[in-house]
Amino acid sequence: MGDIYRWLMFVESGRAIPARFRSLLFAPPPPPSLEAFGWHYTAKTDSSRTRIDKGGGSDDFATQLLYYPDERVVVVWASNDLSKRWRRTLNQAIPDIVFTGRTQASPPR
Repeated sequence: MGDIYRWLMFVESGRAIPARFRSLLFAPPPPPSLEAFGWHYTAKTDSSRTRIDKGGGSDDFATQLLYYPDERVVVVWASNDLSKRWRRTLNQAIPDIVFTGRTQASPPR
């Protein structure tokens, strides 16, 4: 998964794509599209961070990239346990741990 991180950092650095095109990658897609160049862009709100994400997988595995450009935080996870649908749970729980240091089950500090 380190290669996904390195690729994203290379793109963000401006060395892979000229700045005028790179800015398109890190901006909301024009309506009515929900994806920008193959990934989802979620704009910052009062209660959420800007997030760029892309999921993938097959019948045997699932993967996810969660990128928070304002904080320069990258989360990449993979699972080969598809007996349950983990994507939504992991996409919420991992950022909660990264940004607050606790899960929903943890008592407040």
